Amino acid sequence: MIKGDFKRNIELLNKSLNILLHMFGLQNETTLLLYSHLGGSYCIIGNFIKAELNCLKALDIAIKLFKEENITHSFIYNDLGMLYLLYKDNIDKAIHYSGKASKILSKIYDKNHPFLLATYVNLAFGYHLKKDFQKAIELCNIALDILLRIGTKESMIYGLFCLRLGDSYFNAGNEELGIRYVSKSLKIFLTIHDSQNTFVVAAYSLLAKIYQTKGDYVRALEMVKNILKIHESITIDGNIDALPHYIHLGDLYILKKDYLNAKAPFKQGLEISINVYGELNFITAICLIPLGYAYENLNEIKEAEKCLNKALSILLKTLHNTDYIDAVYLGLARIYMKTRRYKEASYALYKIQKR
Repeated sequence: MIKGDFKRNIELLNKSLNILLHMFGLQNETTLLLYSHLGGSYCIIGNFIKAELNCLKALDIAIKLFKEENITHSFIYNDLGMLYLLYKDNIDKAIHYSGKASKILSKIYDKNHPFLLATYVNLAFGYHLKKDFQKAIELCNIALDILLRIGTKESMIYGLFCLRLGDSYFNAGNEELGIRYVSKSLKIFLTIHDSQNTFVVAAYSLLAKIYQTKGDYVRALEMVKNILKIHESITIDGNIDALPHYIHLGDLYILKKDYLNAKAPFKQGLEISINVYGELNFITAICLIPLGYAYENLNEIKEAEKCLNKALSILLKTLHNTDYIDAVYLGLARIYMKTRRYKEASYALYKIQKR
């Protein structure tokens, strides 16, 4: 279903619900199911207030209808877990409800039953966000075992669990296993989708982050360049989604002390920022700072000073008490020292101290 179909579905569900409420009242299983379906449909179209309201209404009916929690409760708990995880930004509630769903289903089925996959998705993501990476790893591994057993090794959901598992391993400090599982997810995504898919970009981006952490800047550069090839194939002039990747590419060249090659991606990011946000925007200032640093290290002092002064002018108008302003003053102080303008250097350092 596309979004319009779900809006039509909601309209029909609400009409059916009104008829049922009039005929039979609130406390019956069909009414419960309609509220549950409405919650899911509202969630899909982005109306999270109504999604939560309908899910909680379904839960209230279920509690009153049944003496003991059953599989119906688990479905509602799981929907609430997903809702709080993705849209309400309440990780504790997400884990609470998904955990309740898992507990119910585990009494009915073995913990390795496919019916528990949805709860493992919510719980693994929730524990990852709470930085309990070992718990997230444990849940992802159970999910992958289930998927292997039912023969979906090359499926999209298998790839997503590999991506989540790789991310958790990386954050837990195991970079090698992080690379192994993220690379596995990338291979699956490239097999199922074309190279422009969002999940392909996500896998490349995470691999770049891991390789950078390992100090393997060559491989990290390769990953970021792959992302930029995707963006360049989508649009000739570049787009705002590509901007952070251009900055990341420039930063990697800086880490390699390859200041000459760092200039081009910083300039590209700056151009996109100016086109989208304008010349006097905070994002534009953030793009100017590393470009100035690259110029400074290439001894193109006038260009470096020009970038930093422009960035400072923007930041002083748009921000207060920010590390970015201190970084600009520090960069200017270095430039003033190199050009023997000691009074100006002292003033720049004084401005940092004063802040």
